[in-house]
Amino acid sequence: MKFIEEFAKILEEHQKATGETYREIAERAQISHSTIATIKAGKTDRPMPVTLAKLDAALSLPEGHLFKLWVEEHMPEGAMHRFAEEISRRSTGQKIVPVSHAYTYPILNWDDVKETDLAKPFYLRAKKEGTTGGDIHENDLLLIAPTARIKSGDTVLWLQTKDDVSVRKYRQFESRIHLIPLTDKLPTAIVTLKRSKRIKLFKITEIKRELGELR
Repeated sequence: MKFIEEFAKILEEHQKATGETYREIAERAQISHSTIATIKAGKTDRPMPVTLAKLDAALSLPEGHLFKLWVEEHMPEGAMHRFAEEISRRSTGQKIVPVSHAYTYPILNWDDVKETDLAKPFYLRAKKEGTTGGDIHENDLLLIAPTARIKSGDTVLWLQTKDDVSVRKYRQFESRIHLIPLTDKLPTAIVTLKRSKRIKLFKITEIKRELGELR
């Protein structure tokens, strides 16, 4: 019953944070509110993956989160591990390419990044807490494209202060934006479209990884 308990907890926390009803959540997920009640009550043996994916987005969860919870309870360990790897690999939506010996842009650690660096593309080495997770591993090189247009589903670097930076999934709804972390250690941030114009977001367009670390 772990999945049902976790799903109920997620629903409760989301409703407390947003004030949304089941009907409002269902409308944004484009499913019926009775489907949510059925899943929560454990009246379905196998929720449809597409339904859980829609609920992930409506509840501001990482892609594949609810299905992964279901898999952990109902699938053998080996199958669960392979599924988790697949979800992880797809989580950023970006192409991973091996590191070459020639770099078009400079490679920087976050502590070395200056304000002027944020005006042009550069590779950020994923080391700082909050910049890894999902399919971004430590020491990966993230191509930061400051002038690239950001759309829903993109992976972005969110800069709050010099010491507070994190990689997030960008999800845009009607009047607000959800910034979903790639790690469970950080909470999802929800901002209005009006306020979003004042926050600093930079699109990540590519991930490079040392050849020996590719899987």
